[in-house]
Amino acid sequence: MSAKLDDLREPPFRVRCPVLRRVALLSLLVLAPASAHAHDYWLAPRDYTPAVGEPVTVDLFVGDHLVPQSSRPHDPDKADSFTLRHRCSHEDLTRSLAAGADPVLERAATVLCC
Repeated sequence: MSAKLDDLREPPFRVRCPVLRRVALLSLLVLAPASAHAHDYWLAPRDYTPAVGEPVTVDLFVGDHLVPQSSRPHDPDKADSFTLRHRCSHEDLTRSLAAGADPVLERAATVLCC
């Protein structure tokens, strides 16, 4: 019965050859970071200081380390929420924006008072 217990303690997969063990480890180290790599998505206005009444244009960018590769259109099916937040109120824009809109938002800058 003790032989069966020893079998249970043995891992189901064990590489006994040191060369194969190194090759397996090296392949994991090379392939794992490539599969974990992801792109960044962010919103950015074209003008950070618009005057009142001037249009504010916001683009959705995709890239790596905040270096834009391309601008993406709005896809309401992929956006959990898209909210315009003011000091005193919030406006949900998730479904009101046109699908495929690029830039994702164009609105006149306003002065908001509470």
